[in-house]
Amino acid sequence: MVFHMILFLDDGEVSLEDAIKNYKDWKGKPQQNDVKSVRQATDDISRKLAEEFLKIVKILHPDEDFTPEDCGPVDINPIAMQYSEAVAAEVQQSQESDDSEEIEILAPLIKCLKKELLQELTDIKQLRSRAEECVRNQGDLEASMSKEPDVSKILEVRKNVKALKSKFRHKLADKKDLEESDGTIDENDIQQVEKDLADLREQLHGSLVEEKIALEELAVVAADNFPELSVQYPEFGLQKFITSNGLVRQGWELLYYSHGEMEKVVTSSQGEVAFVTKFNGKKCLLKEFSLEDISDVESFEAQAAAYSRVEHSNLMKLEALFYDKTHRKAFIQLPYYETSLIKWLESNPSEK
Repeated sequence: MVFHMILFLDDGEVSLEDAIKNYKDWKGKPQQNDVKSVRQATDDISRKLAEEFLKIVKILHPDEDFTPEDCGPVDINPIAMQYSEAVAAEVQQSQESDDSEEIEILAPLIKCLKKELLQELTDIKQLRSRAEECVRNQGDLEASMSKEPDVSKILEVRKNVKALKSKFRHKLADKKDLEESDGTIDENDIQQVEKDLADLREQLHGSLVEEKIALEELAVVAADNFPELSVQYPEFGLQKFITSNGLVRQGWELLYYSHGEMEKVVTSSQGEVAFVTKFNGKKCLLKEFSLEDISDVESFEAQAAAYSRVEHSNLMKLEALFYDKTHRKAFIQLPYYETSLIKWLESNPSEK
């Protein structure tokens, strides 16, 4: 009963230190005077009742010198009633005094101890979670320290890209020599060079896509365990690739797109142009942007990266971003859709 009452007692905020002090003081103090007085009254009546019983014993077992006058009148009933009432009063007083004070002392102590235990359980759970995390981190660190990041793939891809670029430039030089030749130009030779350029361009586009995939894989490795990769291999352009959300392409040039298939589709008032061409066998749109100075480059890349992180079906996806050699012009590659807006609306009527 006492502990049931403790659970529902609003004792306010008491610190654990104060609750322990109050408990020690309560255990060490003497009993209250009102309890003593009730108990004393019970003892007095108990002695009177015992004297009456002794008189009865003497009457039932008299000795040789016994006379009725020695015992006097015997009246047990009223004294027994008084004793019963005194005992009941003592029990009631003891319960009222002990229960109320016990509840007042123990309630805050129990609640403080419960609060402390719950906090310790929470701390234990957190420590256990931290310990598990430390074990995982230790495993990751040991794995990272025991092996070096594998950059062989991107090195091989970059080597192949470099070789294809060299072949492409040499083939362009062959074409120029044929066009500037003083003699009669053989159309078959020109067509063969054009075919070779188209083949090299297709191979180069495939290798550039492989380079992008290798950079994406390397960016994951850098984020997980090797953040120093971008500093260790600055020639990869990894840091720029990561901050631009994979848009900036180091080493790309307008030269590697098919100029014969380029079709100018838009010219803005600022002189910015959009071309339709092909990349890796698919039609794409190249938008040209003029940059005033070098400080515009970082802002331009940040805006492009922010745009590319927004995913929405009505937004056109950015595929790549690169510059000319002077960094005065930027080019953004986007997918090209054959259908015009008017034709698309005609083929997709709105439902009312």
